[in-house]
Amino acid sequence: MKSTLKNILIFVGLGVLLLGGTLYFGNQSEPKLPIHSEIFVVGKGFGYRILHQKKLLIQQGSVPAIQGSQPFTSPEDAEKTADLVIDKLLKGEDPRLSIADLERLKVHIPEAKQDIE
Repeated sequence: MKSTLKNILIFVGLGVLLLGGTLYFGNQSEPKLPIHSEIFVVGKGFGYRILHQKKLLIQQGSVPAIQGSQPFTSPEDAEKTADLVIDKLLKGEDPRLSIADLERLKVHIPEAKQDIE
């Protein structure tokens, strides 16, 4: 009887440790940097959000620095652009982008009138 109770207590103890470890280590999906991006679908294209932890800092549903409201043509272009904005924010720089920034990133710029820099 004592050995059965001992085995049950050991089993319950291991279960608690396993559950605790899973809850602690299993919730590591949060990005390592306090500032991160999320790509989202906009009509037939893509946009990005810049977040600090869970707080929305910037939501960009169109390619910046061009006239009109045209989304990015690929999630990769939206992600490259978001990464540059994050880099500027982390350096304490103005996060606004220019056509030259987009060209350096090789982001596809939809056919539209472009702002004069």
